[in-house]
Amino acid sequence: MYLLCNGEEVIEYPYSIKKLKQDNPTISFPSHISDELLASYGVYFVNPSEVPEHDANTHNCVWDSSPTLTDGSWVIGASIVEKSQEEKDEVVSQTAAMVRDQRSRLLSNSDWTQLADCQLTDTQKASWATYRQQLRDISDQDGFPLSVEWPVHGG
Repeated sequence: MYLLCNGEEVIEYPYSIKKLKQDNPTISFPSHISDELLASYGVYFVNPSEVPEHDANTHNCVWDSSPTLTDGSWVIGASIVEKSQEEKDEVVSQTAAMVRDQRSRLLSNSDWTQLADCQLTDTQKASWATYRQQLRDISDQDGFPLSVEWPVHGG
């Protein structure tokens, strides 16, 4: 992402190479435009700052509306804001659906272990039955659906 500026004053952000060419229709720009040539038109690349650590289930990363000139480079900052209760509820709803879908796939992939003509020993069948019950109990775990401990079957 670029910006168009006059010194330290931002004229337009975001800005693009396409917009630069539209704004200067009589100029034949090279296929690769150097930073020096862009600077001669007041166009600079905007570096995104590092996104602060946050829990995406409960908080959003919001980019600043305008970049700032920091140590000779244009930088766009970010801040972390708490999600609304509606957003948090939607995250829980979507995550619960994904967890249940994964559980259904795992159960479906292991259905064969419970068939009467399956070639497993009684001990192996019992082990699979325990695993399958643990899958069914996923939604009873503390922290469901945002923190799920998936059972693992060794067979």
